[in-house]
Amino acid sequence: MDSAKTEILGDLLADIDNKAFDLEAWKKKAILILKKIFGERDDKISMIENLHYEFSSWSLRDSSGGTSYDKVKENARKIIEAATSELLLAKNENLVLEVFKEELTGKEFAAIQSIIEEPGNNMPALTVYFSNMSSEKKDQLLASLVARSKE
Repeated sequence: MDSAKTEILGDLLADIDNKAFDLEAWKKKAILILKKIFGERDDKISMIENLHYEFSSWSLRDSSGGTSYDKVKENARKIIEAATSELLLAKNENLVLEVFKEELTGKEFAAIQSIIEEPGNNMPALTVYFSNMSSEKKDQLLASLVARSKE
């Protein structure tokens, strides 16, 4: 599923380089996609909403130097690249918790989640937690993690 999201964000990046790029249409599409992936209140949505071309005499004069640098397109590209990076990071972080949630009982998952959420070094508490777990359960968790990491 995350690869589909990454692919869709890649399509948004490709659209930026299209010769017939229409900023307003692209913004609508990007906002809909980002809301679906990251939620209604994500900061990237307001960043996309704030993208616009300046047509003041100063900005026209500054951009008439013959360079093809497009600040709006570059900012759009950076926002979508950041979204893609965020997805890749979240995939690795959430995989372990997803597997734990699936494989552990509600009580077991709540216990490990409370250990994880504690500030500071939680390695000793995690070591105690896993040492009290049956070897079959540990094997099951490890196998599930490896199998799911290939998705």
